[in-house]
Amino acid sequence: GINIVLLEPVDVNGDGDTISACSDQQIIWNVSTTSGVGFDPATILILVCDDTFTYDSSEVSVSGDSIIWTPPAGFWTDGEHCDFSLAVCDSGGVCDTSYGQVLIDLAPPVFTGEYPLDGSTILVDNTDVYINASDAVCIDAVPEFIHITSSVSGIDTTIPDTLAAHISGLVDGDS
Repeated sequence: GINIVLLEPVDVNGDGDTISACSDQQIIWNVSTTSGVGFDPATILILVCDDTFTYDSSEVSVSGDSIIWTPPAGFWTDGEHCDFSLAVCDSGGVCDTSYGQVLIDLAPPVFTGEYPLDGSTILVDNTDVYINASDAVCIDAVPEFIHITSSVSGIDTTIPDTLAAHISGLVDGDS
């Protein structure tokens, strides 16, 4: 038999939605066979966003047990939802197909509602910080962390999983 495992792109949080922000996002599969005869590269058939690629295509390469599809420049479009598949057979004629999908998000999130505004002078000894993030593809952008730095008094704070922060210990005139 034959076994195909998708290595990239990765569904990072396991929610079934694979999202890539890489304009050069490859699709990589590992192919193993139980017969020990290996897969036959001549049988490789890859479909990506309704485009067909074979072993002879310049976008397809083989490295050991891995089959790698590399997009041509400009292939991915921001906001594109793309289905892909790999069909391949072993040298004994046993075939299998792997299916996947990816959502391409090439544009960064938009930050709005910042308070205080970048470069503002803070005239109190503590303040709240607010930032709204949104994304046309991922809708509500949730950052893994926000790094906030007070440039004068040297307070350096990393705030995980939140879009609101409270900074204290500021000196009048900090920015």
